[in-house]
Amino acid sequence: MTLLRTVTLAATISMSFGLLGCSQKDNQDELGNQYSSDTGRPHSQAQFTPTESIDAECNSKLLKSLPSATEIEGAKLSHTYCNFGEASRAWEKDGVIVEVNVADTQANPSGAIAATSIGEMAKKTQALKFGMAKQGVQILKESRDTLLAEPAVLSALGGERYLPFIYEFSTGDLAAVGVNEANGADNLIATYKDRYVIEVERSDREKYNDNQKAEAAYKPLFDLIDLTQLD
Repeated sequence: MTLLRTVTLAATISMSFGLLGCSQKDNQDELGNQYSSDTGRPHSQAQFTPTESIDAECNSKLLKSLPSATEIEGAKLSHTYCNFGEASRAWEKDGVIVEVNVADTQANPSGAIAATSIGEMAKKTQALKFGMAKQGVQILKESRDTLLAEPAVLSALGGERYLPFIYEFSTGDLAAVGVNEANGADNLIATYKDRYVIEVERSDREKYNDNQKAEAAYKPLFDLIDLTQLD
């Protein structure tokens, strides 16, 4: 590999990681703030009486796929949310929030809005979400593979511990977490069966600044998701 190609590769990979990290960090910053009551999401202050925002069109299979535990890592269940295409559940302790979100990007709204422009916009947004998630996971996977094949570049970037954590399902689908020494881990993002997007978010992400720490923080939460509900 020429020096120019090596430098270009490193810059491209670093930029890819940075773009993904910035996008996911914006989402994660929102997780630590107070959430609008319009979204039905939890507030960041300690509140351990679980609340629910379950729409009439709640997608029951998404809701059933979420972890059902009332306590995870000492954090207590704080909120459950479900609509036609998305379900999430959050746990909270001392201001730290852990959230699991599952979306069906092929789900269609029903009722009065189904045939309206709002319904069409919702479907397009869902499709865009899947495309972005799949691309993000693929970038992390390809970056990891490329760096493993280029030891000199990998060493310059800090070594194998800073490679993305990649988990492959039995179906061949992938989950991925990008890591950064300074900023910690990104959200875990996975795509499943060409329609589902799974995210695991942690507001204490800064602590997990290598792939072993990220795996220990995110994989047990991911394993609590019941993928059989999504068959």
